[in-house]
Amino acid sequence: MVSPPDRDRAIARRLVIAATFTPEPLGPVLEFWLRQLALPLETTWAPHNQVFQPLLEPGGALRSNAGGLCVLLVRRVDLGAEASRVRQAATDLCAAIAASVAASGATHIVVVCPSDRSASVEGAGGRDGGGAHEAADQAEDRALAQALRAVAGVDVVTPEDVAGLYRVADIHDAFAEREGQVPFTEAYYAALATVIARRLRVACSDPKKVILVDCDDTLWGGICGELGPEGVVLDAPRLALQRFLLAQRAQGVLLGVVSRNNEADALAVFDRREDMVLRREHFTTWRINWAPKSANIADIARELALGVDSFVFLDDDAFVCAEARERCAGLVALQLPDDPADLPRFLTQAWVFDRGRLTEEDARRNERYREAGERERARVGLSHAAFLETLALVVSIEAMAEADVPRVAQMLQRTNQFNATGVRRSEAQVRALAAQGLETFVVRVRDRFGDYGLTGVVIAGCRDRQLVVDAMLLSCRVLGRGVEHAVVRQLAGIAMDRGASDVALPFVATEKNAPYAAFFHALPARRTSSEGVDSAVAEARVLLKLRHEATTPGATPTASSTATTTTTTTTTTTTTTTASGPSASSVASTSPARGEDGAAPRLAMNAPAPSDVLDYREVALTLGCVDDILRSQRERSADAGSVRGDAASMSIEDQIARIWREVLDIGAVGRDDDLFDIGGDSLVALRILSRINSQFQVEIPLHRLFQAEATIAWMAAQVGEGARAAGGIPRVSREGALDASFGQEALWLQAQLHHGPAYHVPRVLRLHGELDVDALRRSLGEIVRRHEVLRSTLVAADGRLRQVVHDATPVPLPVEEARDGDDVRERLRLEIERTFDLARGPLVRARLFRLSPVEHVFVLVMHHVVTDGTSTDVIDRELAALYGAFRRGDASPLAEPALQYADFAAWQRRAMQGERWQAQLAYWRGRLRGAPVALEMPTDRPRPSMKQYRGDKVPLALQGLGAAVGELAHREGATPFMVWLAGFYVLLARQSAQTDIVIGTPVANRSRAELEDLVGFFVNTLPLRTTLADGPSFREVLARVKETALGAFDHQDLPFVRLVEEIKPARDRSRTPIFQVMFAYMNRYASALALEGLRIEHEVRLDASKFDLTLSIQERDGVASGWLEYDAVLFDRVTAERMAQAYATLLVDALRQPDERVSVQPVAVRDAAHEVIQRRPRKVDA
Repeated sequence: MVSPPDRDRAIARRLVIAATFTPEPLGPVLEFWLRQLALPLETTWAPHNQVFQPLLEPGGALRSNAGGLCVLLVRRVDLGAEASRVRQAATDLCAAIAASVAASGATHIVVVCPSDRSASVEGAGGRDGGGAHEAADQAEDRALAQALRAVAGVDVVTPEDVAGLYRVADIHDAFAEREGQVPFTEAYYAALATVIARRLRVACSDPKKVILVDCDDTLWGGICGELGPEGVVLDAPRLALQRFLLAQRAQGVLLGVVSRNNEADALAVFDRREDMVLRREHFTTWRINWAPKSANIADIARELALGVDSFVFLDDDAFVCAEARERCAGLVALQLPDDPADLPRFLTQAWVFDRGRLTEEDARRNERYREAGERERARVGLSHAAFLETLALVVSIEAMAEADVPRVAQMLQRTNQFNATGVRRSEAQVRALAAQGLETFVVRVRDRFGDYGLTGVVIAGCRDRQLVVDAMLLSCRVLGRGVEHAVVRQLAGIAMDRGASDVALPFVATEKNAPYAAFFHALPARRTSSEGVDSAVAEARVLLKLRHEATTPGATPTASSTATTTTTTTTTTTTTTTASGPSASSVASTSPARGEDGAAPRLAMNAPAPSDVLDYREVALTLGCVDDILRSQRERSADAGSVRGDAASMSIEDQIARIWREVLDIGAVGRDDDLFDIGGDSLVALRILSRINSQFQVEIPLHRLFQAEATIAWMAAQVGEGARAAGGIPRVSREGALDASFGQEALWLQAQLHHGPAYHVPRVLRLHGELDVDALRRSLGEIVRRHEVLRSTLVAADGRLRQVVHDATPVPLPVEEARDGDDVRERLRLEIERTFDLARGPLVRARLFRLSPVEHVFVLVMHHVVTDGTSTDVIDRELAALYGAFRRGDASPLAEPALQYADFAAWQRRAMQGERWQAQLAYWRGRLRGAPVALEMPTDRPRPSMKQYRGDKVPLALQGLGAAVGELAHREGATPFMVWLAGFYVLLARQSAQTDIVIGTPVANRSRAELEDLVGFFVNTLPLRTTLADGPSFREVLARVKETALGAFDHQDLPFVRLVEEIKPARDRSRTPIFQVMFAYMNRYASALALEGLRIEHEVRLDASKFDLTLSIQERDGVASGWLEYDAVLFDRVTAERMAQAYATLLVDALRQPDERVSVQPVAVRDAAHEVIQRRPRKVDA
């Protein structure tokens, strides 16, 4: 039953990284640290934006990483929008991680990353200017971290952990998030990578157990022998050092003093200075004399029976540290910084002090060594046998409890000397043993001086009337006193209780388990061997008589008719024995001292442990901040011929060239080298553009790079052009008429033609809990006051459409009693459909329906001319902050907006003039020249002569497609948006028998930081025209869509209404101009409103459709969902459902065979029995 042994602790060689966002920017700095640490890990990146699949799928990268290292980076905002969805996703994530830990046995490091509330579906946003949401975000992140900490085998890193080690001023990168789901700045990615590297070092090495410290000019300032106790200096840095050491002691570290001094002089400082944090009793041992410090360190190692490679020595003298390192190989000797003021930061940045989870054994280490000292004092003057007699040793063996698992796994990982096979197991593997028919027993030992704690583990199972032991190990602290014999006696009793007649004990020789080998070979048993495992098989009744001869510390087992007194219960077997041996702190003359994990003190080593190749002092002093880390990492890519110097003295091209070299990690680059020809990809390009945008305060969109020659020269030209156009948006005077925006003009025109609710934007929320109606009313009024557009109207005068901003007044919030849900639904319909008067206003209204004192339905209706999707998110954030503040009686926590929508409208009109305007217009004229007037879809009913704007939607079945779409996009240098859109083109071509198709798609139109927190109608629409002529393959369709999309995004500033005015398509009141189908893609969840003290249900309503069809895809964490919105006047629901199914079907086929011609892909919307009224129905009067 013994599994193949992992005989010596080995570093896991496979590192798998997964994240809910794009994690690859971690790579350069993480690789830098892994080289510094000499950790030869093979790094594997899970597919983009996926964590659940790698955790849950049997072959998933995380779940299959047996014995390796797994890193997951999670943002709460990526788990969902609504609070209830986030909580459920967090629960699911914890369960998935637990399953992965159990299946793989791998160490899982989970990094909870900060969420940026300002990001939204239509574009990345900024901050709300107040601290309320930041505090709420932090609280929610802490709750997520707490849930993750409850998962066994998981090491959790929080945003506070990162911030406590590395301060980063700018965390979020709105540009990179928008362009490539890269949410953080290069500096914050560097901080994350460094913290991850520190946790990997901890996972791959044993923690230090002892800190030895000098006194003079270390624990205090000055020489105590000259200044006396009252004369030494206890300044803030030295006291910080003492507090740090005391905290380390609480984590189970033993403290000791090594000082060249008169002992009485040094101890007097501890005893007489009341302001000393450390007292004499905090130290396990000390050597205060005039011997070389290296000799004293070696002596302490022998006393504590620990190897010096588990020691850290702190001293202010460089020579002393060097001498100690030389004579005690493996010792980490740290010279403290020359300036004491640097001490606090030095201690946090000296990685050697990093520790993993505290176990019970760690917590009690100091107490155990105190007890060992008492035993040693009691031993004086006694023979070994007499000493054992005085201990009154009690050994118990019992079934492992869940609380024991961490210590059991720790012993399986660390114990070497008395270890039957050397097999290593993780916590997850320990928990899984029961499913393999094995029982795990723990051994506890105590004597009259104290409790040794959990000091042994036995794993066994019954087979063929034998109790077959799979693993047996004991801490060397309890060897030589009969504990091993007592354990075997109890195993014999357990065997007989289970109906077994024999006990089989295993043995596999390792480099270090000689003590167990001696015990094994002395057992009164017959020997067998199978598959490299020796076994000692003895009758249980014989082993019941096994006893320890207490004549020498290293006595071997014998069989005797004399047995110790034994009592047995169903859960615990206890043996009281008079056999004992040397304590952990003693040094027997007949054998070398052994430490708590069975390691002899190593005063010489062939090589340092992998983690200790790092120069901890150099790292602490020179790589303690992110800027220094990035600078050091970048210097590796600089060669002798590289351009050097500060940015101020370098040309723009030279500065960009340096960015290229550092990101690409290469030597010289030429000004005309193409980025994608010398190793760049989309992520590399995004990192370069992020740094350029940050350094030069311009914005070069990623899609523009794909269209151009991606050279240094081109980027430098873009920087120059951006600098010339980088003027900020100014505030305009409110004294005269204020122009409406182009988007408002378009919606106003639609409103003149169609007076229905098609452009009403309703929010319907069911509120559970005690609602503070007054706080809600005040919050709405404050939002309307803050945002002028919400209290404006639109008036046509002198041939132009103007905005009229009205004074702020309280927002009415009528409260109506309602009987039940049906009553509410009818009144909601009336409220939502009630027409707005755009000239008179107001264009925002709210109403509250009371179902009971603790249940309300809240409806907020706005006209689209004053809001859009991102604006809704802004309003949600502000409403949450204001409601909470007003409910508590506090003032508004929000800063005043620097700009208003009217400022944007004026700036937009000025920007759309001159050469830029002409260039944009020329592009779109060229793209749409000769485009079809309409997309003729087969319908279930004739098209009315005027569009009716009645709609509904059906869900899309996209399970499992998200990851495949992402992989194809990555291979083709495209984006998931382009793949989903390509599939929509194919569907429309099949259904319309047309190959020249125009599809509209919305863009947020908030590319400037100043616009991120404004409310208003910003969204623009781009008409994307692609041809499927000549029977292309899906791969070719994707290439065409990519070209179309990149060109459109590069010319997205031209308002759609101006485009319609210029092109002047034939007027047709039954259709929307230029395109009749829309595609919307969302790669993140919209924000969710959260009101203090309330549970909120979002009631989604859709009774209107602006287009014949709208396909909406939402994608997060590699999982896609979506819906098909349809004009209910034209299509039956069953028709829409068949189109939705056809879309999913053709995508499955296309992803499986992207080189197959799309014309042969089987797509069927209707079966033969379904009658289509006509391919191009005639119009009928409305």
